[in-house]
Amino acid sequence: MKPLVIIIVVIIIVLFFCLGLITPVQAVKKEKLRVGIRPYSPPFCFLSKEDHRVVLRGIAIDFWTQLEKLLHVDSEFVSTSSLEERRLWLEQGDIDVELWAIMGEGGDDFLYVPVGFDLKQRLFVNRSCRTVVCVRDITHKRVAVISGAQYKTGPDKVNPDNVVSVPSPLEALNMLNSGLVDVFLAPSERVALYLIEQYRLEHVKAVGLPISTIPLALAVHPGRRELYRRIQQAMVTLDRFSIPETIRKKWEGTSYRGSFWDTYLKEFLIAAAAVVIGLLAVMLWNYQLKSRVRRMTRDLETSGRRYRTLIESSPDMLFVVEQDGVISQANDKAKAFFSNLRAVDEKAVLLNDLVVPEERKAAVDFLARVFEKRISEGSFTLTDRQERVIEVDVAAVRILSEHGDRQLACCFARDVTQRNSIERELVQADRMATIGKLAAGVAHEINNPLGIMQANVQLILARGWYDESAKEPLEAIRRNAVRAGQITKDLLNLTRPGDPRPTHVDLVELVRVTLSMLHPQLKRIRVDFQPNPEEIIVYADRNLLQQVLVNILLNAKNSLEEASKKEIRIRFCAICEENAACIRIEDTGRGIPRKYLNRIFEPFFSHGKADGFGLGLFISRRIIEKHNGMIFAESEKGKGTHIIIELPLLNTA
Repeated sequence: MKPLVIIIVVIIIVLFFCLGLITPVQAVKKEKLRVGIRPYSPPFCFLSKEDHRVVLRGIAIDFWTQLEKLLHVDSEFVSTSSLEERRLWLEQGDIDVELWAIMGEGGDDFLYVPVGFDLKQRLFVNRSCRTVVCVRDITHKRVAVISGAQYKTGPDKVNPDNVVSVPSPLEALNMLNSGLVDVFLAPSERVALYLIEQYRLEHVKAVGLPISTIPLALAVHPGRRELYRRIQQAMVTLDRFSIPETIRKKWEGTSYRGSFWDTYLKEFLIAAAAVVIGLLAVMLWNYQLKSRVRRMTRDLETSGRRYRTLIESSPDMLFVVEQDGVISQANDKAKAFFSNLRAVDEKAVLLNDLVVPEERKAAVDFLARVFEKRISEGSFTLTDRQERVIEVDVAAVRILSEHGDRQLACCFARDVTQRNSIERELVQADRMATIGKLAAGVAHEINNPLGIMQANVQLILARGWYDESAKEPLEAIRRNAVRAGQITKDLLNLTRPGDPRPTHVDLVELVRVTLSMLHPQLKRIRVDFQPNPEEIIVYADRNLLQQVLVNILLNAKNSLEEASKKEIRIRFCAICEENAACIRIEDTGRGIPRKYLNRIFEPFFSHGKADGFGLGLFISRRIIEKHNGMIFAESEKGKGTHIIIELPLLNTA
């Protein structure tokens, strides 16, 4: 056996040495460039959320990635939506390269490297518009343009009173799709077509031919002529291998795959090495197994003939347990599950090793019933202490050992994890149907008195039937009547939810307004609110976010009813690597036991409130998820509760 082991070890060392030749020994320190971009022009450049992180993607990013490899540099992207700001950054040396610039937009002050891409300006109209086919037809139309965009012609043909300037192509296309404007003069046909397809704007169409074509380029400060020369040489290399055309085909839907060996050489070698090592390991394992089988065959012949058919053929887990809880025998199904604990044949496994900690007492009682009453049934959750957890139904019967000198428990365990999961899903579906019926009844019964209340308050305010001191309370009644009506509508949407109506929302101001609205309910509680010195802007539905804040703050108020220290703290923080805003709402109340933390966002789960329906946090989670955010809780019983809300920021500037 020793020569075989030596040969295997030598082969493994040689393989790993060969693989090591592929991996560079030491990374070379690279020059770092600051690259100015505009991240809101898909498919040229846009933000994408991947693995809970916001990253830059698009034609420009792929293009620069190829240049980066040829230049042997690392890059830091600096983003802004303002062309003037990017130009100023480049002029002052705050950035090294502008990706991409419009040829000649900076005059003779910058060095330009053409990239083979251009902007085609094009007219887009609402499908109901039949009279616009060229620039001459837009004179008396209501036209949307992009503020700060470079137009060769178009806006000068329109009456200035009919020009609507918006910050982004998506906003202009949404206005065109809803009929708020007649024409959108798009600076980039490719960006507009991408957004129309991405957001399914069915009422928008392109008309006529492109109005003008503006070539794009990389802009470099005239003081960086060496960098300019290197970029020109790299562009020649990219053009030689048709890299720009390949990137264009990728984003226009043409599939691309590089050379097999260029793409998969390292993975192929690793896979080949893994296969070889696996084969050698199998050979070694097979050799050792055969030796072990030969040694144990004589001892296993008697018991094997008696029990093999019964135990090994079962699709369920079968194992024999002694009175002290030791598992003495098991079939292959059970051994596969026990393998992450320790081998049954080598060292004893206890029944309590398999059961999750909270069910171990029940397992001891179950085993006692088997030896006392001869038969017993139960349901348990088994774990292998790694990542696998299964739910099983166990039936056990008392038997005698082979020599009849002691009693054993023969256990049959069937995996019911999938069945129980389906049952829970059916219960959840039934709950959602109940929510729908409840929502319909609540909306019908509440909307009528709310409407009457709102109408009467508006009449009092309109006719001045009040003292000046009563005006603010009357306004509060009117606002909250409108809000209550909106809540009943949102409750109806639980089973048929619609999309949010997003706008630019300052989270700091929204929290301040919500606290002012809830001041009467929170007057006996110290609210420690430290507003962020700067605005935190998200693109969201203001009313829905306010509903989330109200739900969380009222839950915090309820948890503080019996607390000696009644305090609510509200903090803001930024998650830079994920481009997200974070709100932490902390209270010093009764807290939530850890075992309930994963259930508080489920419908109808209410902890600590006898009169609650358990829908507030459930609705809040659905609202936050609609905004591509996350909401979760941190708590321990008696130590208060922290609710954390994460929402994507509006931009990365």
